[in-house]
Amino acid sequence: ENIELHDNIIHIGEFAFTECSSLKEIKIPNKITELAYNLFCHCENLETVILQEGLIKIGSYTFAYCPKLTNINIPSTVEIIAPYAFYSCVSIKKIVLPDSVTKIDVNGFYCCSGLEEITLSKNLEYIGNYAFYKCSSLKEIIIPDKITSISSYMFSYCKSLTKVVLPSNLEKINLQAFEH
Repeated sequence: ENIELHDNIIHIGEFAFTECSSLKEIKIPNKITELAYNLFCHCENLETVILQEGLIKIGSYTFAYCPKLTNINIPSTVEIIAPYAFYSCVSIKKIVLPDSVTKIDVNGFYCCSGLEEITLSKNLEYIGNYAFYKCSSLKEIIIPDKITSISSYMFSYCKSLTKVVLPSNLEKINLQAFEH
């Protein structure tokens, strides 16, 4: 089932589509600036989400436990990936974060075990603890220059990770950042 929302919608509240098991595809209206807490959490058949320019924040647990989510674009206006935003989205293989993104909060891509490739924003200033924890298919990553600290458990159990390019002004590598 696809849901078509008209472009006059300016807000969609928390939990609005949580556990909508028949939802497969949705296009978010262009006036939406933030995806609310738990918006699509546990939408077990959600495959495609079309996000539009103007979106600034992907909220906490927005796509948590969406095991079939494979098609998602991150618009060039997004600045924040909130905690657990893509928690356990095991089918996403590739993510490109536009240069507008400045923050990936704690557990942002936690347990995205199918994630093979991610391009980080060159303007990224903060990556939280456990951000890529158990992204077991992730092969390589380039950490942008504005990052001065590798957070705790950031790449723990990333068993396929063979190449990490660290920024030249890196100051800290925290607790169990690369634990296997």
